[in-house]
Amino acid sequence: TSVLRLNSCRRFMCYAGRWKPLAYAVKRMYAPLQAQVIQEGNYTKVFVVNDHIVPVTIAVNMQLKSLTDNISTCQQKAQQPDVPTSPIAVPGADATIEATVPAGFASQVLATETSEILATLPGCTKTMCYLDVTVTRKNYGLLDAQPEVSEAQMFFVPLKDIDLPDPGLNISGFQQVPASVNSSDNSSGNLSDPVSFTVSASRPAVLTYLNTKYRGRFSDDAFTALHPCRPKQITFYPHSSVQGLTAHDLAADLTVESMFDHQFGTAAAPARRAAPAASKMGGR
Repeated sequence: TSVLRLNSCRRFMCYAGRWKPLAYAVKRMYAPLQAQVIQEGNYTKVFVVNDHIVPVTIAVNMQLKSLTDNISTCQQKAQQPDVPTSPIAVPGADATIEATVPAGFASQVLATETSEILATLPGCTKTMCYLDVTVTRKNYGLLDAQPEVSEAQMFFVPLKDIDLPDPGLNISGFQQVPASVNSSDNSSGNLSDPVSFTVSASRPAVLTYLNTKYRGRFSDDAFTALHPCRPKQITFYPHSSVQGLTAHDLAADLTVESMFDHQFGTAAAPARRAAPAASKMGGR
């Protein structure tokens, strides 16, 4: 039996010392707490997998997101909390479902006809919307730095059948992070300073991934769906062979693409790059 070390750089998961998108998918696949969404016939089902050795209490939030959402939509929801965010109402449950999943077990927390889910958001169709599920562990340990969270998104049709909007991807806010701050997540063994930044979108972005020439890994990458209301805070951990990397260096090289760029042939053009702002950079 071979043991897969997720912090090692195996050939099928890495290229020239950089993690491939597949590596981040494998990392999520082997997480001890996982949200999973599937379609089975006319039904949409949500499962939560608990690979811990103890039962876990979870909160499951399900929302229907539209590909027409934009920054203005987010601002409107922030100013008017009562504006519906299309939570999935389940008979006998609130928008957020609470449950306890036994150790080493997978629990089904939702089984609803897909047509009923789509009906919760006016004008929503299978090609216009997707289901967003967030599972948060409630009884996490006192020594844990932050709550354990798993996210999953599901589109109701094959992605090739969706007319994707230009997501207007952006990467910004680069700054150096003292290695000691995130040492628990820095499995590369490198004590040089990581670099943090924010990935955001003006419209929902599908299959988004980051790329840089520098050897190392991101804290997360290869996102199924990146929503304008939920930008991602990412940290890049340079390999021990990379010396003297600054926030400015990474900002000048880092690119971000999504399926839109490949669907409409813009992937051959220069990829979206960060616009470095020296005033926001942390240096050495």
